Amino acid sequence: MTARPDVFAQRVQALRDRLREHRLDGLFVLNKANRQYLSGFRGTTGWLLITQDDACLLTDGRYWERARQEAPAFRLVPVRRRYEEALQDLLEAVEGRFGFEAETVTVAQYRRALEPIAGIAWEPADELLAAGPRELVASARR
Repeated sequence: MTARPDVFAQRVQALRDRLREHRLDGLFVLNKANRQYLSGFRGTTGWLLITQDDACLLTDGRYWERARQEAPAFRLVPVRRRYEEALQDLLEAVEGRFGFEAETVTVAQYRRALEPIAGIAWEPADELLAAGPRELVASARR
């Protein structure tokens, strides 16, 4: 059963409040459970980028229709070649402090996807999402 769209909007707003508290401009989400909790998107591949003004779902052509249906509150960013390139293009002219899931992102992923983005200072931010997936699992058991 899929949650109502307003549930996801509330979750994203709560995350934005936590971002402000931690003085972060955005958050990069790679973990599937966190992605599903925040957006509703259940596809096997997709990345989220959430800022105060935008909520983006990056995914490739296999999932575009599904992404539109399951995560209507997120702006779909089509990945046409590589996820790293799509993320870098999205953040090309952005500067600031962004969080990422250090327990999920591998060193290789960090070096390929995040490190090359010149204007962004990346900081581990796993604690911002710690309650989300547990809540999702608990609700699934009800």
